[in-house]
Amino acid sequence: MLAGEALGRSLNVPAVRLANAAGLDGVLATLHRAGFSTLEEDAGHYGLGLTLGNGEVTLVDLAQGYAALARGGRSCRARFTADAPSPPGERVVSPQAAWLVTDVLTDEALRVRAFGAGNPLRFPYPVAVKTGTSMNFRDSLAVGYTDRYTVAVWAGDFEGRPMDQLSGAVGAGPLFRQVMDHVVGRGAVDARPAPTPPPPGIEQMAVCALSGQAPGDHCPHARSLHAPAGAVDPDLPCDWHRVVRIDRRNGLRAGERCPSAFVEERVMTQLPSAYARWEAAHATERAPTEWSPLCPPDGHAVDALVVTHPRGDDVYLVEPGYTRTTQTLELSVEVDPPVPSVTWVVDGQPVAEAPWPYEATWRLEPGQHEVWVEVDGRRSDPVPFRVRD
Repeated sequence: MLAGEALGRSLNVPAVRLANAAGLDGVLATLHRAGFSTLEEDAGHYGLGLTLGNGEVTLVDLAQGYAALARGGRSCRARFTADAPSPPGERVVSPQAAWLVTDVLTDEALRVRAFGAGNPLRFPYPVAVKTGTSMNFRDSLAVGYTDRYTVAVWAGDFEGRPMDQLSGAVGAGPLFRQVMDHVVGRGAVDARPAPTPPPPGIEQMAVCALSGQAPGDHCPHARSLHAPAGAVDPDLPCDWHRVVRIDRRNGLRAGERCPSAFVEERVMTQLPSAYARWEAAHATERAPTEWSPLCPPDGHAVDALVVTHPRGDDVYLVEPGYTRTTQTLELSVEVDPPVPSVTWVVDGQPVAEAPWPYEATWRLEPGQHEVWVEVDGRRSDPVPFRVRD
C-alpha cells in the first residue's frame, strides 16, 4: 500500500520498515530536534520499536513534536507562563515533509477506514490527527493540530493499570474533539482553520493505487495524491499490471506464436519478487510462472493448426433476394510452422486447396456443418457452424 495510507491507518510494519531504512540514529536525532527531551538513551537501546512508541515521553513532548509539524517543520517549545522566553525554533524536518504528513493526517477518508464512519475524530474543518495506544491498553492518546492550535490528550489509569480495550480513538478521541472544538470556537469565524496550500516542491499527481508508479494502460485504479516533484516518472508507467497471454487448454503462459484460438489475454497483477512470499499467501489470482508445453516462449507451438474463422457454433443466414453464388463464408486458419498449402474440408469433403496465407471461401448451404483443415497428415479440430435460410 501507499505510504500515506499506512500512516493514516496507523499500520506498524510499514513504520518499522521505514525506520530501518532511514536509520535509527537519524530517527532519534529528529525526535530530539522536535523536543523529545526524555529520550535520553542511545538509538541501540530503543531499537526499531522506537518508531512505535517504546521510548517513554511526556504529553508535553508529544505536543511539541506535533506543533513542529503544524509550524511547517520548525520546532516549537512549550511555555508554561506568558512571560517565559520563547526559544527560537530550529528546523526539524523540511517544509515539504511536514506538509505531506499534515496532508495525510488531515484525510478523514483514511480515518474512516481506520476507525469507522462513527468515529469521534470527524471535524467540519481541517484537523490533522494521530492516535496511539500503548501495550496492554495502558495509555490512550490523541494528538493533532490545525494551522493555529495543537492539542494533545492522554486518557488512562494513573496507576498504569491496563484499560478494557480502550484504544486512542475511543479513549482519548472524544476529549480531543471537545478540546479542539473549544479552542477553535473561540476564534473569529473568518479565522477558522483552512487547508494550507502545498509548499514549493510538492506537486499533485496521479499514480497507480497499488504500485505508486505512474498509471499504466492496464492499471485498474488510479488515485490523485501529493508527492515531492519528480517522485513519479511519467515515462516509467506501472509494470505491476500487464496483459498476460494464457493457454486456454491448461492455464499456463502462452508464447507469442501460440495460435490465437488457444490464447486468452488477461490483465493480471505481477508483483516484484520482493513480495513473492506475501503474494503466495494472500493473492487470490496471480500470473502463472510456467510456460505451456504446447506454446513455448520461443520456437514453434505444438499442433499449431487452428481454424480461426468460422468460430465454434457461429450461425450464418442465407439472405433472400440475392444470388446464392455470391453468398460465401470466409475461411481462415493459423499454421505454425508455415507450410506451402493446406486443404480445407467441409463435412468431410475437400472444398479448397489454399496456399499461404491459407484463406479460402465456401458457398453457404443451409444446414449444420463442420469445417477443418488438413496438411501433411495432420488435421485441425473440427469447428461446427450452422447456416439458416
